[in-house]
Amino acid sequence: MTCRLKNYIQVKKLFLLLAHILLVEIDMWFVFIIAPILGAFIGWITNWLAIKLIFRPYVAIRIPLINYSIQGVIPKRRQEIACSVGNVVATQLLSLEDLVGQINMPENQRKAIEILSGSVKNHLHERLPMFLPLPVKNTIVQIIEDILRREAPLLLARVSKDLSTELSSSLNLSLLVQDKINRLDLEQLEHLVLSIASKELKHIEALGAIIGFFIGLFQALLFFLL
Repeated sequence: MTCRLKNYIQVKKLFLLLAHILLVEIDMWFVFIIAPILGAFIGWITNWLAIKLIFRPYVAIRIPLINYSIQGVIPKRRQEIACSVGNVVATQLLSLEDLVGQINMPENQRKAIEILSGSVKNHLHERLPMFLPLPVKNTIVQIIEDILRREAPLLLARVSKDLSTELSSSLNLSLLVQDKINRLDLEQLEHLVLSIASKELKHIEALGAIIGFFIGLFQALLFFLL
């Protein structure tokens, strides 16, 4: 009886030892599986949330207990962004001098003269009296067209100079850009940005998941090594 009891106790101890080893192994593999997956999820959700917070919420949401408000970066700083973009456009990207310079370019002047000449020619053919013979009409149109082509470059240069002076005193390009940005619908702007940069934003989300996965794996290794 005593011998059987001893054998029973030894078998029970062996069973408990095997069970403990098995549970440790299960815990180890469980940590090695769960930690990287959890890290990947946290990395992905963090970057996804950060991207969403660029635009949303459109209107500030106040948290009563901590007296803190949450609002998207662009809606919250819309005025500052519009001001910065307007100044950059007006001073570095597209000034009034650039616009007038485009008008004064020989190629653009030739196009303007061709359009003006064709319009005047059609207008004259429609407006000249019907009783005039066709050769006379053609002669009149040709004379006016020749005068127009000869004088148009000087006229365009004078107009562009007057236009530059007038626009410089009356048009503020920076304020115009700011006004356009401030009038943009935030939902449409978000749609536009996400449609253009959707691929890059998906890469950012995936990168967060990858980094989170390796951080979780590293933490699992530290858990068993320390």
